[in-house]
Amino acid sequence: MEANTKIIIGNPLSLPCAALLAAALALHLISLYNYLLFHTLTEIFSVTVSCAIFIFAWNTKQMQRNHCLLFLGIGCLFTGWLDLLHCLSYKGMNIFNQPQIATENVSCQLWIAARYIESVSLLLAFLFLNRILSSHRAVAAYLTITCLIVFTIFIWPIFPLCYDEQAGLTVFKKSSEYLISFFLTCSLLLLHWHRGRFDRDVLRLMQAAILFAIAAELFFTFYVDSHDLLNFAGHCFRIFSCYAIYRAVIETGLTQPFSTLFRELNTHKTELENKVQERTADLQQSRDNLQEEMAERLKAEKELLWELSVNRTLAQVADALISRSLPVREIEKLVGRAVKELIGSEYGTAKAAHYDPTEDSDSGMPWESVLNTRQSFFTNSISSNERIMGIPPNQMPYRNYLHVPAIIDGRAVGRIALANKEGEFSKHDLIASERIAAVFALAVQRKQTEDSLSRSERKYRSLFNDAPDMIHIVGIDKRIADANPAELQTLGCAREELVGTPLLNIIHPEFRHKSAQALDQIFSFGRCMQHYETALITKEGDKIDVEVSAVPQVESGRVVTVRAIMRNITERKREEQERKKLEAQLRQSRKMEAIGTLAGGIAHDFNNILGPILGYTEMALEFLPAGSNIAPWLEEVQCAGSRAKELVRQILAISRKCEQELQPLRIQPIIKETLKLLRSSLPATIEIRQQLDPACGTVLADPTRIHQVVMNLCTNAYHAMRETGGLLEVSLRQIELTADTLQSKLRLPLGMYLQLEVRDSGCGMPEEMLEKIFEPYFTTRAKGEGTGLGLALVQSIALDFGGDVTVTSELGRNTVFLVYLPVIQTAKEDRIGNDARLLPTGSERIIVVDDDINIAELSRNMLASLGYRVMALNGSTEALTVFEQQPEAFDLVFTDMTMPQMTGAVLARKILALRPELPVVLCTGFSELIDEQKATEIGICALLMKPFTKGELALTVRTALDRNVQKLPLIEKRDITC
Repeated sequence: MEANTKIIIGNPLSLPCAALLAAALALHLISLYNYLLFHTLTEIFSVTVSCAIFIFAWNTKQMQRNHCLLFLGIGCLFTGWLDLLHCLSYKGMNIFNQPQIATENVSCQLWIAARYIESVSLLLAFLFLNRILSSHRAVAAYLTITCLIVFTIFIWPIFPLCYDEQAGLTVFKKSSEYLISFFLTCSLLLLHWHRGRFDRDVLRLMQAAILFAIAAELFFTFYVDSHDLLNFAGHCFRIFSCYAIYRAVIETGLTQPFSTLFRELNTHKTELENKVQERTADLQQSRDNLQEEMAERLKAEKELLWELSVNRTLAQVADALISRSLPVREIEKLVGRAVKELIGSEYGTAKAAHYDPTEDSDSGMPWESVLNTRQSFFTNSISSNERIMGIPPNQMPYRNYLHVPAIIDGRAVGRIALANKEGEFSKHDLIASERIAAVFALAVQRKQTEDSLSRSERKYRSLFNDAPDMIHIVGIDKRIADANPAELQTLGCAREELVGTPLLNIIHPEFRHKSAQALDQIFSFGRCMQHYETALITKEGDKIDVEVSAVPQVESGRVVTVRAIMRNITERKREEQERKKLEAQLRQSRKMEAIGTLAGGIAHDFNNILGPILGYTEMALEFLPAGSNIAPWLEEVQCAGSRAKELVRQILAISRKCEQELQPLRIQPIIKETLKLLRSSLPATIEIRQQLDPACGTVLADPTRIHQVVMNLCTNAYHAMRETGGLLEVSLRQIELTADTLQSKLRLPLGMYLQLEVRDSGCGMPEEMLEKIFEPYFTTRAKGEGTGLGLALVQSIALDFGGDVTVTSELGRNTVFLVYLPVIQTAKEDRIGNDARLLPTGSERIIVVDDDINIAELSRNMLASLGYRVMALNGSTEALTVFEQQPEAFDLVFTDMTMPQMTGAVLARKILALRPELPVVLCTGFSELIDEQKATEIGICALLMKPFTKGELALTVRTALDRNVQKLPLIEKRDITC
């Protein structure tokens, strides 16, 4: 049987060539005689082979290594069905009576459809080399596709035309043959690619089947007549292709499995014989091993009995050492007695490393050698020299001895010594002694550790209790487990009150949430925390600022406690706040200094601009005829210039660049002017109402600072109403403070006062804020919107004028500020008017020096209109040269202070050096280099501030010429009534 199988496998195409040639010749003759019979025979053969392929593939699918041929067999089944329909519908078969079916086109369509299914099946079969095919699903899919094809050909004829009675084969039919050939070629390439997955004979059969199928398709494409040799060859190759696939399925499903079965049976037979021989040898070896094992077990029983004895002694010693905390001497006695009884020696002792050999009678034994070498040893033969050498006579004799060091962590902490055993010391005695020595070392180390822990505990407790900083320990439940006396004293709590309390209970509410997060971080991640700032709350509710350093204690990867050291930094925080406050004040003062420097420069230049405007306006008014229509316009110019003068004074006052002298004032015009200025800057949503009593008296004040008071109070009211709008009320009235009407908050004597009231309908302020509102740098506005100095400045100005300021507020309704200024009694003073007939005149010779041409010309024109003979020069150097040439030609020098090359003060010194008696008047808009005292020291008669009026100039010059005073104070700039 094996020989037959081998013949079949070795010759997959073993059909006799003669039979093939005879069959081909017979078919060719039949085709010549009756082509319909030839066609029917070949198609029936193809259908039969296709069905046989399916039957073999389906019934042998359990024996196939892959489902590639099973898939191919299912495809062959439905290919055969379509071939059968093709045969039955062939022209001349007369099976179908309908003329639209029994046509060459229908037969050709069925043929093309069958070839498509065949080629696609060959192409897709390779997908199932590694996959399990669901055979029933595959049959259902093929059945569905085949039914659809039949439906499109016979019932709903939408299948493309393949044969035309006049034209013959259509383009679709020829193109399909080429496409089918392409699919078959791809299948051949895939078969070559996966050739390792197929048996050699099956591979050759499949390659032959595909090549025959490709040849058949090409022949069917090129034939012209049905009796053509190409048509005959195509059918023959079609038969060969079906037969080759059939043989491949037979090889895969039947021949190969049986051959494999016989080979496996022979292999199993050989393996079984080998295993019998191996088992026989194993049994012999097992018998020998069993005998050896029995001998070993007897030996092990003896060892086990010895181990039990040693372990029993070890357990007794360990139990005695663990159950009680013994001193070292007791441990030594217990271990020495136990090891002596276990080994059976006459002498036995255990000593810790600190033992003094002179204390014991057993000291004749060589203890030092075992401690120095840290090696266990025993000897059973002691020479006479060893017995005598270095040993006192009363310590003799020893027949044998055994020494074992007690070592732990590489350190000798003691030793065990035995001597005079009845028999001889053995290796087992040495091992047993070493085990007891290990227990002895553990006991000694434990005692040393206990002593060390006790000392450490005392040291820690001393540091914990005596530390000046607060220390506490927090458990895993986040409650205080312990606290030192410093913390108890700081918080004002007893230990019983604090221990067990949740940590967050002693944290100030302001920091409680943040501290809870920090505590969670420590317990969750085991992170240390350094210099963390928070605050505690004492038993009385006081806040204590602290700086915390916390360290978690981790055991088994888990935080069990947290140790925290807290330093009281309340004083440091207070000092830091004071320092920040001082730094803010310093920055503000530097800012004001910078503003002052800028203001000085602005004042000087602006005064030079205002001088010609006011001077020429004043002179123009003098020369206008009475009732002129231009006079009101010029008066408005003069009024605007006066306001500009006042603005310069305010800038200098704010920057503290000029002295602010108090003078009797009626403050109604100042309040009106301020409100007029505010109206243009406030939004229309804020209404301003003013009630100023015209009968109010005079106060001793500075107009600039009165302006500041009104401006700051109104600005503060604006900020309270800027979001919602509202009403701003400003009123002024005169009142008398008596003992009945004087409020407790006012720090004023009794008398008459002007009461300036500023009321707004804003959001109001809480009571606690009212207590801080006049503190410097306190502000309720957002950062960058205010300095916190406005209300502090109002209070400072009111106190400087001998008055005071109060505030009341209702939260959500309004705020009222009341400023009190004392009323003074003054006599009416005659003003120097602008009437030229009232101004002092003269005819003296005057030299005017100013680097500003406009100021120099203005001064010359004013003095010339008063009758003086004037020379105007624009440089100090030029003026000095002129004066040196004619020092007696001038009666007065009128010079500006700030000039290039030489200032007015230097010019005055040089002129007075030539003529000490000559009067010099110095004019300045602003200068830090000159004041009244310095001017007097130089010899200057008078100082005149720019911009000046003609009346001020006339009075100053005339007074200087007449020498009525030796020291002329700074002439006040007088307001021009508008």
